[in-house]
Amino acid sequence: MEDRFKFCPKCGTQVAKDVVFCPKCGTNLAGEGLPDPATNQQAVPTSTTPEKSPNAALLITLGWISTVVSLLFVPILFGVAGAFCGYRLTRFPGNRTAGIVLMIFAILFGIIGVVMGAAVGATIYGS
Repeated sequence: MEDRFKFCPKCGTQVAKDVVFCPKCGTNLAGEGLPDPATNQQAVPTSTTPEKSPNAALLITLGWISTVVSLLFVPILFGVAGAFCGYRLTRFPGNRTAGIVLMIFAILFGIIGVVMGAAVGATIYGS
């Protein structure tokens, strides 16, 4: 009866002898090489590397340009564009912090742009 089971060398979980991958940690229990196609089991990806956006540099560049431009021209439009670029960056764990910082500055600069526009408009056109 004991020969029907084996233990995972990585986590120690008891599994059936014909199981190719450990159900708990995903370790290949068949040894070296590819699993037996008759088992119909799929390998579980165990990547711990955070996924990075392939367009991260483009999003960061466009986001910061939009954020700075929001101080001078159409602050609501460019502030929202900068915040959206920051939001897209937060969707990828490797760029999460950069996206949050970009969103905060885009919103802040958009508000400052609206206030500056109101001040300049009041000065030019009178109050």
